[in-house]
Amino acid sequence: MQEDNWYLKDSEEIIKKLNSDINGLSSKEAKKRQSEYGLNILPKKKSDSIFKILFRQLTDPIVLLLVVTVVFSFIIGEIIDACAIIFIILIDLVLGTFQEWKAEKTAESLQNLIKDKVRVLRDNAELEIDSSELTIGDIVLLESGDQVSADIRLLETHNLQIDEAVLTGESVNVFKNAIKLTKKTGLSDQKNMAFAGSTVTTGRAKGIVVGIALNTEIGKIADSVSKSKDEASPLTIRMNKFSKQISLLVIIIAIIIALILFTKGVSGTEIFLSVIALAVSAMPEGLPLALTMALTIA
Repeated sequence: MQEDNWYLKDSEEIIKKLNSDINGLSSKEAKKRQSEYGLNILPKKKSDSIFKILFRQLTDPIVLLLVVTVVFSFIIGEIIDACAIIFIILIDLVLGTFQEWKAEKTAESLQNLIKDKVRVLRDNAELEIDSSELTIGDIVLLESGDQVSADIRLLETHNLQIDEAVLTGESVNVFKNAIKLTKKTGLSDQKNMAFAGSTVTTGRAKGIVVGIALNTEIGKIADSVSKSKDEASPLTIRMNKFSKQISLLVIIIAIIIALILFTKGVSGTEIFLSVIALAVSAMPEGLPLALTMALTIA
């Protein structure tokens, strides 16, 4: 059941609307609702393998440019320069791959924000279940140290404080209560709500589940992340543009130098070697490594 503004309703109204009971759902009703609403599991975006990430790093325009530079360096006999550039490429690939892999793992960590054991009332008894089995209308018991696994409208609170930094960025714990609010307000001011992904720091409470999986606030964020298209950052776009500009400039200068040498009667072999030497010297070999190091430190 997807509905906003649960914080504007009083406890009795919510329990009645969700066809629940202050003593919890029956096991049979819980199973029925799990079939209707699905399990309390966040969507998961398929992550790329480390080899795919490495290949993506290797096909970066400026890296390809350096690979061409290595080939040219071997042709003109600059073995030391070629080995140095290969070393730079390898370091850049390793650091770039590691950073991108680490970023993907960080994004995947959203999946674990609602994975936990949770205490609920079922069949008039308290029991512990997996958070994935939570369903709409479940009565949940919270205490200090618990991770909230669904969006919950609080029914009873006792000195309850919750850390909502994962959602709001606020470092200070939020005091919670079960009092009905009278006007619409932002997430951080909904004092009678406990949101999935947040953590109970002190106190205890009883609440009713009003949102699971994608219908939680953290679920909406996870869904947005899983559906987002991979887009190049402004810095990456500018670097790719710069690589193309450098390549075009080197080609133009090489053609001009080749024409000048040709008009002066220089042999074809010497013209070829001179043009390659020019191309190698003009390439910014240290740029990819410097950029990767700067981003890594940042």
